[in-house]
Amino acid sequence: MKVYPKPFCGLLSFNVVGSPFPRIILYSSLITCLSGVLEASDFQLVTSSRTLNGSTGFIHPYPFQIWAFLVGFGLIFRTNLAYGRYWDARLSLSVVSSKWSDAALQFKSFLRKVPKTEGGGEGGSEDDHAKRLRELNESFIHGISLLHALSIMALRGDDVTSSGKSSNIVTDYPSVSLPSYQSSFPPFPSPPLDSSTTLPRTSRLVLIFFPRFTPLHNAYVASLNPLPVLYPLKPSDLKVFNLSPTTPGLPASVQTMRLHNIAVAALQEGDLDIPPPVFTRLLQVLSEGTLGFQRALSIADTPFPFPYAQAITVMVWSFCLSVPFIISAFVEGVVLACVGTFLTVTSYLALNQVAREIEEPFGADPNHLPLAWMQWAFNRRISVAAEL
Repeated sequence: MKVYPKPFCGLLSFNVVGSPFPRIILYSSLITCLSGVLEASDFQLVTSSRTLNGSTGFIHPYPFQIWAFLVGFGLIFRTNLAYGRYWDARLSLSVVSSKWSDAALQFKSFLRKVPKTEGGGEGGSEDDHAKRLRELNESFIHGISLLHALSIMALRGDDVTSSGKSSNIVTDYPSVSLPSYQSSFPPFPSPPLDSSTTLPRTSRLVLIFFPRFTPLHNAYVASLNPLPVLYPLKPSDLKVFNLSPTTPGLPASVQTMRLHNIAVAALQEGDLDIPPPVFTRLLQVLSEGTLGFQRALSIADTPFPFPYAQAITVMVWSFCLSVPFIISAFVEGVVLACVGTFLTVTSYLALNQVAREIEEPFGADPNHLPLAWMQWAFNRRISVAAEL
């Protein structure tokens, strides 16, 4: 995701990273050259009403305007639908992070502060009880951090089956047990909002002009932007990575079940000092976060409808290739014809390029969502539950 300032006097127009214009400037220039050649060669597509003589040609551009309006409306509709997918994905991730961080804080607040005896009263060793609660709380925080990471891996298409041995997950966080509130945050550096900045300089330069939306490129960028998880992985966690990769979101679903088991076992053993009706609120919050994840996953594994995308693409390119003939027929002068063609073609191709980029929000382009940064920000929120 590109975060940009809003400078004075249109200076934003000169920012090329993430801009659609460098990616379509080559095609616009070629079509503009075609318009210049047609105008210089005195190409005649228009037949004057005074010199018809049975010949064919345009007398008025009105028939072409009908098609231009149709292409323009279709392109605007596609852009609106693409933006709807992009914003829906961002809202779904916001629900995921907020609900699951709320679950971590609720679990921390529900823990019994005073040890419970076998008879139901209060007693026992406070040191042993505090150690048990700390281990239980760390286990839940680690589990929910891993759940969030598995969800993001599913959204960006990571190979979950090999992530236990690869660099897609980072678990070098120290134990969160420092007295200071600020120092309790993990020292892992903040990932960039634009994941493509981790690419080599040459690759970033090429990406400005030639975007890549292939799964292979996304996997490469994902390996350069690992997802941090609080506390080291346990041997039991590795079972999640060995699940079948053919079912999207399956590791995250299994991890959710493991968190349910941790919470239910803590309630049955008396480690949670709440009545069962209040305990259901914790499970409900976890479920609401899962609902947000499934909504985001439906956007990730369901592409923009192919017939709509194909129809708009064919219409836009057909329109752009026909513009030079119409411009040269009704405009006098090579310079004016080239300027009119360039502005028209660039506008249509830029809108189409914007729709192509934002309709799939979980990629590795500068305009896609910062998934690694969201995982880092989520860890900062839930790490508070380890100290407060």
